[in-house]
Amino acid sequence: MNENALIKHLDVWGFEEGITLFKDSSMGFGFQIKPIDISCESDDQINQIKKQLCTFLGCLPSGIDIQFVQSVEKSGKSDLKEHLSYASEQTPIIQKLTEARFQKFSDLDDLGAMPNQENLIFVRTSMDNRNSPKVGLLSMSLSKAKDESAQSLRVALNRTKQLQIELERNLSAAGFQVKKLEPSDIIR
Repeated sequence: MNENALIKHLDVWGFEEGITLFKDSSMGFGFQIKPIDISCESDDQINQIKKQLCTFLGCLPSGIDIQFVQSVEKSGKSDLKEHLSYASEQTPIIQKLTEARFQKFSDLDDLGAMPNQENLIFVRTSMDNRNSPKVGLLSMSLSKAKDESAQSLRVALNRTKQLQIELERNLSAAGFQVKKLEPSDIIR
């Protein structure tokens, strides 16, 4: 397992239907989002984006924890090499221009001036314990308690999946490019 794996920073118990189950009985999920570049936007467009983000945050249901995480690292040369490959079948002047740009941006990357940002959003919700079965000597059999626990887990899982769909839709409506984090993304 990767030494920097996301799972090393979380108390993960397991995964069920794409939802992360945590050791404290809470459930959650994550998204990777591409930030919106507002550097060339008009004031009206920036205000519209702000309104959409305020609406998104205002529509979050109570009882959830939401965490925004940003990691900034050197971007590496892979994107630059891909850009360079596009010029391979172009005219010599375009190839030369592309090679010069590649060298310029490679030098900037070596200096750490071209960071790669990864933006993640994590959402956690508690399992509703009000409907959890209480097992006592006289209250119910153990098998009935197991059935009711499984039913409670199923209800909480479905509620968390519905929240995931809703938040993904709302983030997309706010203008973000959203990718659900799969268990393999958390383990890597």
